[in-house]
Amino acid sequence: MDIRYTGYEPDLIAAEMDGEQQGYVTKEDRFYESDLKNDEFHAYENWREENNVSGVALPMYDSEHNLIGEHMASENGRKGKTVTMEEVREAQKQGFPNANGSQFIDRGPHFDTIEEAREAALNGPIF
Repeated sequence: MDIRYTGYEPDLIAAEMDGEQQGYVTKEDRFYESDLKNDEFHAYENWREENNVSGVALPMYDSEHNLIGEHMASENGRKGKTVTMEEVREAQKQGFPNANGSQFIDRGPHFDTIEEAREAALNGPIF
């Protein structure tokens, strides 16, 4: 549902748990990264890289806001550990501590030709 049907912006967004159970995550949790400003976003990305974080477990609720489990938000193809949204928010309070701070780090990939890029794309995840 959205504002066209309810007359207000819902605070929950439909999600799945393990591809089976239906539930909801909060809009605030689901779009967490988009609320970070430039320097804070770079610090977040550097923190994730340094701590080998590949996914975030978002609290999942039923329609009455009762906690029913977790929804895994992850980067496709990236291997690493999953942290909770609570851990992400705690790291934010500490300024996402990492060795590179909020410096932008270009993590590629880079290709010399379009053919190299096509070849990489055909062979699976390129990150």
